[in-house]
Amino acid sequence: MNMSPCPLCKSKDAKLKHSKKIHGKKYDIAECQKCRLTYVNPLPTQKELSDFYTNQFDYTYLFAANTRLKKANNNRAKKIREIKPQKNATLLDVGCGSGQFLDAARKQGFQVTGIEVGKDAAEHARKTYDLTIIESDLTAAKLPTASYDIVCLHHVLEHLSNPASYLSEIRRLLKPKGLLVIQTPNIGGLPSRLFGKNWEWITPPKHLTYFTPKTLARILEENGFTVEKTETVREDAHSLLLQTAFAALHATGLADKVLYNPKRRNESQSKLFSLYLIADQISEFISAPFRPIGRLLDREGLGPEVSSYARPKGR
Repeated sequence: MNMSPCPLCKSKDAKLKHSKKIHGKKYDIAECQKCRLTYVNPLPTQKELSDFYTNQFDYTYLFAANTRLKKANNNRAKKIREIKPQKNATLLDVGCGSGQFLDAARKQGFQVTGIEVGKDAAEHARKTYDLTIIESDLTAAKLPTASYDIVCLHHVLEHLSNPASYLSEIRRLLKPKGLLVIQTPNIGGLPSRLFGKNWEWITPPKHLTYFTPKTLARILEENGFTVEKTETVREDAHSLLLQTAFAALHATGLADKVLYNPKRRNESQSKLFSLYLIADQISEFISAPFRPIGRLLDREGLGPEVSSYARPKGR
């Protein structure tokens, strides 16, 4: 195949890990044999990405309605407050979506701003929470240097074909001793190992790069950050049971044919909205006795998501 260089180490020595067909197009997901980053290979062209995002399924209202995710966003904001306790600290949430996390952060006393490329999501955040949202890509926004105490990147890094350029821009935006908070799916976690290509986050071209705790720490270090803490988390991820349900949808082809089909967007959105909330509540109840196992997985680096807290070097 026409190999793309690894987004982390630029090596072209990659081994095929998964192949998956989405919207009638086959994508290969490979693992770099030098640094072990997993990524879509070859990476889609900019035109392919633009065409995809023009027709992508809109999850804004689905996630805004999920009460467990609201609780998780509150917990995220509280944790950042514990790390960065100064009053009126400025916080930028990159890829802020429907604005739920920003609302939680504002309630913790942060001065918040969001940046979001999705027009509908940005408008929802403004109208629902009265938030300041910059409707732009981060690198195109040309924000002032050293203007934020905190920059958050929740489930954004995996969407990027060149994550290093984003991290470089974030380093420029952070004040001296500023804090970068990143959360992204953990391809080294147990759900990924169990479900393989049917893991719910293996969804190219939406998700292009897949990190483990080690590869996330490495890309941060190589782009001018000192990592203070890296951990795997489960608090705002779907329970293993819910991930099993989504894996079944991917394995049977229903996810591609029905839920993510742009031609059936309105019908799919209504169905997914109802099914997601029902399945989420059921799985949360059933999985309650297994939470100690989840905590053990987190300690072993096998949780479904990985988070890092980092500060710019030499600043």
